[in-house]
Amino acid sequence: MYDTLLAFGDSITQFGSNPNISGFVLHLSGYYSRRMDVLNRGFSGYNTRDALPNDARLAPYAQHVPLDEFYENLHKLVMLLRDPNSDYYSPDTRIMFITPPAIGDRMVEDVARRNGYEPDRKNAVTKLYADAVKKVAKEHDLPVVDIWTAIEDLVRGSTSVDSPDCKTENNVAGFVESNTAEHDVPTEGASTSPFEGYEKYLLDGLHLNHSGNELLFRLIVSEIEKTWSSENTA
Repeated sequence: MYDTLLAFGDSITQFGSNPNISGFVLHLSGYYSRRMDVLNRGFSGYNTRDALPNDARLAPYAQHVPLDEFYENLHKLVMLLRDPNSDYYSPDTRIMFITPPAIGDRMVEDVARRNGYEPDRKNAVTKLYADAVKKVAKEHDLPVVDIWTAIEDLVRGSTSVDSPDCKTENNVAGFVESNTAEHDVPTEGASTSPFEGYEKYLLDGLHLNHSGNELLFRLIVSEIEKTWSSENTA
């Protein structure tokens, strides 16, 4: 019997199984073949009231969850598995958080304009939710993958993505080097893209594209190998 890696979230997770955009869950399934079973339980439109994140959508959209409630919901989700009095108590289950990715504001505005509705995302707001994820992870001593900062650093031309080294070719340094060569990642202040470079990692300003999925996959593997390197996932 293999351990199971469960990817749990919203449409960003759901699309992680899409081969057309090189979904990160598909990458994980291949990478951990014969070591772990990888399951995708991403549900488009879900938030922490239902399961996990879509909360950073702006009010008054129904998916919006206020930041303080989002923070408390994350705590509750952790305690479902960590509280001995919980019906779902599972002390051997390992938990890793992933922040929401950065938002391409101009991409979101462009999609909204073409489809006749008001923009429903802002990167500055999403950063607050990403920070809340990192705060909850720290309070529970849990690993966290910060895809928000990773995309921001790449878009702004920094190669010093804050991520651990890992004993594999699938590390962020390798991603930065290969992605820069292949896609001409803009340097700080030099982007001429109407979407400020976010289109290199995002499909529509929200969901990850091929490069964004590859980046998230490498960050997850790096964090798993740093945190649980002595176990058979490495």
